[in-house]
Amino acid sequence: MPAAYVRCRNSSGAHSVLPALSTALLLLLSWCCLASSEHAAAPHGSMRQLQQAEQTESSNAYIVQLKLDPVVAWAAGSSIPELGTARRPGARTAKLAAAQPAAVQYAATVDLQSTSVAARAGVSAERIGQLYRYVLSGFALLDPTAAELAALAADPAVAQITQGATYKASSDVSSKFLGLQGPGANGAGAAWDLVGADPAQTGATDAGERIVIGVLDTGIVPEAPSFSDRVGFGAAGPLAYTKLPARLFNRSSCAMQEGAQPGPCSSNKVVACKYYCVAGAAAMRKIHPEEVISCRDISGHGTHVASVAAGNWGVQVTGLPKTWPQSPATTISGVAPRARIAVYKVLWGTEGTGQEADLLAALDDAVRDGVDVINFSLGRTPDAGGSVWRPLDMALLQAVRAGVFVAAAAGNNGPNAGTVENAVPWVTSVAMTSHSRSMRASVRLLGRLFPGDGFFLGGLYDSAAPALAVLGDDAAVSKAKVALARRCRRDALSTWTVKGKVVVCDWETYTTPTQLLDTLDFLRQSGVGGVIMLRTDATANSTTEAFPYSSLPAVSLAASLRPIIRDIVRQPPVDAVFASVPEFDVQPAPKLHFRSGRGPTLAGQGRVLAPDLAAPGVSVLGAWAPSAGAAFDLKSGTSMSAPHVAGLAALLLQKNPSWTPSMIKSALMTTAYQSTKVGPPGSLSQPIGTPFDIGAGHVDAPKALSSPGIVFAASFQDFSNFLCGTERAPGDACGACTTTPPACLPENLNMPSIVLPDLAPGNPRTIIRKVTSVLNEASTWAVSWDLQGAASQFISVSVSPQNFALRAKASQRLLIRVAPNEAALLAAQPALTAGNGIGGPAAGSADGYMFGVLRVTEARGGMVAQMPLAVRILRYVSAPEEVAVEIRNRSAFKLGFSVTPGFTGAMSVYTSGLWAGQVTTGTLNISQPGFAAPAVVTVTIPQGATLARLALFDADYSFAADFDMTVLGPAAAPGEQGMVYESHTQGSSQEQVTLINPRAGVYTVTVTPMYISETASGVRPLYVHTIVLGIAAPDAVLQARPASVIAKVGVPVEVSLSVSGLAVGGVPQRHYFGVVRYKKGAVPLAGDTFLVLV
Repeated sequence: MPAAYVRCRNSSGAHSVLPALSTALLLLLSWCCLASSEHAAAPHGSMRQLQQAEQTESSNAYIVQLKLDPVVAWAAGSSIPELGTARRPGARTAKLAAAQPAAVQYAATVDLQSTSVAARAGVSAERIGQLYRYVLSGFALLDPTAAELAALAADPAVAQITQGATYKASSDVSSKFLGLQGPGANGAGAAWDLVGADPAQTGATDAGERIVIGVLDTGIVPEAPSFSDRVGFGAAGPLAYTKLPARLFNRSSCAMQEGAQPGPCSSNKVVACKYYCVAGAAAMRKIHPEEVISCRDISGHGTHVASVAAGNWGVQVTGLPKTWPQSPATTISGVAPRARIAVYKVLWGTEGTGQEADLLAALDDAVRDGVDVINFSLGRTPDAGGSVWRPLDMALLQAVRAGVFVAAAAGNNGPNAGTVENAVPWVTSVAMTSHSRSMRASVRLLGRLFPGDGFFLGGLYDSAAPALAVLGDDAAVSKAKVALARRCRRDALSTWTVKGKVVVCDWETYTTPTQLLDTLDFLRQSGVGGVIMLRTDATANSTTEAFPYSSLPAVSLAASLRPIIRDIVRQPPVDAVFASVPEFDVQPAPKLHFRSGRGPTLAGQGRVLAPDLAAPGVSVLGAWAPSAGAAFDLKSGTSMSAPHVAGLAALLLQKNPSWTPSMIKSALMTTAYQSTKVGPPGSLSQPIGTPFDIGAGHVDAPKALSSPGIVFAASFQDFSNFLCGTERAPGDACGACTTTPPACLPENLNMPSIVLPDLAPGNPRTIIRKVTSVLNEASTWAVSWDLQGAASQFISVSVSPQNFALRAKASQRLLIRVAPNEAALLAAQPALTAGNGIGGPAAGSADGYMFGVLRVTEARGGMVAQMPLAVRILRYVSAPEEVAVEIRNRSAFKLGFSVTPGFTGAMSVYTSGLWAGQVTTGTLNISQPGFAAPAVVTVTIPQGATLARLALFDADYSFAADFDMTVLGPAAAPGEQGMVYESHTQGSSQEQVTLINPRAGVYTVTVTPMYISETASGVRPLYVHTIVLGIAAPDAVLQARPASVIAKVGVPVEVSLSVSGLAVGGVPQRHYFGVVRYKKGAVPLAGDTFLVLV
């Protein structure tokens, strides 16, 4: 193997730098460096010199994977005993002995095949950006041509070629909150006492000892007290850590300072410090001139993450603001304070972005070096297809195969479904929750502090400088957009006016969280210095966790403060200063954070639970980078949640050296809890979230460390079978699928969770799980289950055996039968048909899913292993909710669409309608260009209507407009107010309100013009269309074919519609409405298709 290379400089003249790389992904934010690594580059004689490495923004990298096994896979199948050295006495999984001659020789063989494959494709050695050998075999190719890619794809030695992706960082009290730190000396008296070989070493004294946590992030500030290897954290103190023996960690080089040669690490706490950049130093300096070309952290993210996972115990936080309690002194500790830290800098710049090519190289090195745990506080936007087949995902599988536990951030793209990141089942994806301390964002105006909700991203400290405050409506681009500007909507604010200022916006009750996030993102892009959101509804309530985590200082204030704030800001100049006020034990905790990534995931055909767990990630206090403004800071994000789990994994591995990564993951999941545990009276035992929000629940360190009793263990072969059943698997791993097909059903992957996204009515499913005792004595267990909400009505569960005994370390196979309750499903269909079928039989659940939990309880009652269950029953028919077609002056025409049955049997298709909309005409009084007052009309809905729709249509107007529509229904009793319904389609006058089984009476419709083209003037008519079902005879003909069909589960049926008898022309054009409905036998099914002719 070639000697260590320094990839981002050429100080010695012996080796030179590779050419630059960037991908076009994410606006080319990730230019970074690879250095101080035994991860060899192409032969150095062919490299270009640093001064010749000119970088271009159009450069690109592809990952070329070979069919040849990487070193980890080769060693797993090798009979050479020296290739595995014990992790520690009693270890089950051998560490890779990368320094053994046989491993060195095989690694060289992988290198040789990579360079040979490249040469056969006509690729010069200088364009090989990285060589991979340990967790992936292959190389990164810079700026390939189409001919080179074609030649590589045709090479029989090549398994796959993938364009490299861009990854980004997913950006004290928590050790007490987790139950690790007790009241005694060194934190004794809690769960830290459960680890360590010496009973006398209690608290943090031995917690994490001899475990190495690898941190792939933005680097580290090595001199921070959290990472000192000295007593008292000073340079002159005696050593507090001894060197790790080579059998535990292949002690590697450190490159702490820019310009210095990498060499032996001087610290026994930070045992490796490397940096990676396939792009080259010149490119990185061009894009990130603030960067330091070493493993030093300039952004703070990696330093914070490392301190949360494994920072020293009892580090005193300095520089706290006056709002923070000054006594007693505030100290912080990592979850595994005695663990060692191996740093792999793969993310660069203040935003923390990096290339997949570099992450692969860092992961390769981490496994070769011998880390025990990896923290992965970074991610990328999930693939639309949910593929788990990115090269990095498969390299992580090989890392797990080598016995490395991986904790990964679930991402900060919530709250929408399907936003979870790092959802592959061999890693542990971690969601973000609050803990017992919350930081209340506040704002100072004229010296007065106004406490509110939200997150000031300056962390602990007041904003660096005051910024002038301005009302949104005073920054409107025109008089016509004052109302929109008051809400700080896109295209309504003058970005020139608000740039650098703190803008004050209204936050209406109807504003959805997604709309609020869109507004905050727009303001950030406009360069504002911060935002104050004023609530307009006095009854609205917000909590710190509910207010969206934004990327600029933001605070929401109560409606009672709205007139006060607006009066203050109207008297310019008024400066605003943001601040954070700590509050302890005033909010129920833990609570799920709004931005935490949510499931379900499409990976593994949707049969994988993600996230897996939740851990503290809100207002976490940790070490920071002085170059980024402070030595300590509060940060929020799933980036902060993942290292909590990485630290817990280190503690579990220390206590249980024979455990594999899947056993550690199982212990954390089966012992997790799902409800709030601290807070004011009456706030406890509130659900934190569903399994798609928090996975199995919030980590419970004392329970996991005391003993889970049983675990769900998954081997590399199990993961290979899973891949065979979903996409494909490496090599010839799918042979077991032909002999034992159930082993390759993805739902049978032996994880402590069950997700069934497609349970068909009338088709029960049996899932296989295997539990293994981790006890040293015999035990007896019983299985029970709790089906929550709609699940208790629509599904049934049985388990065989329901009671069983286990010898010490023995295993038991469980058959879990999940069956739809078809009688209940069919009985519910007529009621559901009155609506549009959204949610199907599981109406009210997330994305149509129903939830439950299975519990495996030890007979003596001390141990309970919990397994979340998520089931979605297929609709009897999956059909378009609505089909809209333009009439185009046609009195008759045909159209078609497809529906997918969720059952097998006779299905009939029938229609209702068409009904013509009744038009109520109002008046738009355009008093000046671009402005009109709200228009009001009344509509009467008769008794007996099953559905009514009130609608506005763009086609009715010759000018551009944006209308908002509010409908006030009739009161249920004298003196009461009727229900209010709203439609706010941004940038359009296409609005609609649909009422199911509406109350008979008079409905008041208010149409507010948010925008009107300045070309419109005078008095213009406003048309409100009302369509009522179930009263009058149809006004036109709608027929469907086929009228009946024998349906099969999952096989689409083409539906052809014939429309005739339409009255065309007129002002406004008549709009028609019809319904296509479906039956199973004589039972009407939920899932109507609305047909709208415009």
